[in-house]
Amino acid sequence: MMTKTAATSVANWCPTPMNLTCTRDDVATMFVLSGQVTSQEIDPLKDPLMDAAGPDVYRRPVLLDLAKVSYIDSSAVSWFLVRNKLCREQGGKLILIGVTPMVRQILAVLKLDRILKLVETPAQARDLLTATSPGGAV
Repeated sequence: MMTKTAATSVANWCPTPMNLTCTRDDVATMFVLSGQVTSQEIDPLKDPLMDAAGPDVYRRPVLLDLAKVSYIDSSAVSWFLVRNKLCREQGGKLILIGVTPMVRQILAVLKLDRILKLVETPAQARDLLTATSPGGAV
């Protein structure tokens, strides 16, 4: 039992690279991120969202599901803010979904929970989009 506990502890400290999957429907483009979102995973010269969904990705709602993100660093915070700015400039909207308590605490300490839209579930994100769309209620 001690060996299993030690192996689990070591596994928790080993870096897990960021993975990203993309799905797109009539309402939004959803990206599911997992692993660690850090400077080692983010190339400032590339845009993985644009690579996955095309050049018009920021013209529509972008949903980032962070439920499986284990860790973020300052590069990730900057990356979220830049994605938010790109969405605003191009007519889209960024919504972060399923933010883990650790990530939520980092965003709250930086007061970014006031700038970035955070929701618990994809359904809540879609409800928010429906409520704020031109044809929806305000």
